[in-house]
Amino acid sequence: MSYIEIVILRRLHGGPAHGYELRKRVEETTGFVLHNNSLYPALRRFEEAGAVTKAAEPQQGRPPRLVYTLTDVGRDMLHDMLAELPAEQVGQPEEFLTRLGQFNLLNQAERAGY
Repeated sequence: MSYIEIVILRRLHGGPAHGYELRKRVEETTGFVLHNNSLYPALRRFEEAGAVTKAAEPQQGRPPRLVYTLTDVGRDMLHDMLAELPAEQVGQPEEFLTRLGQFNLLNQAERAGY
């Protein structure tokens, strides 16, 4: 998993969101520019893994928008991604800093492992 997947799940940790809103949350809180060709394939993979659910929200005069919600499986997946930093990613600033920014989701022993 990459830092992009971590920030997507982390933003959903804050509450359900539709794609555009989620993309804006990521950009506003991290400065990462998240493109649709990264966002929607990741959401599809998360949905297939049971990490998120998707629901259609009706809109007047427009097609329904899809709202994504983090599941317990997704919370566990996010935690596992944060707790583990593969050796090949240690030297990549985006990977390390993304995990560092989420330290509040880890316990003391997991933090010490960094």
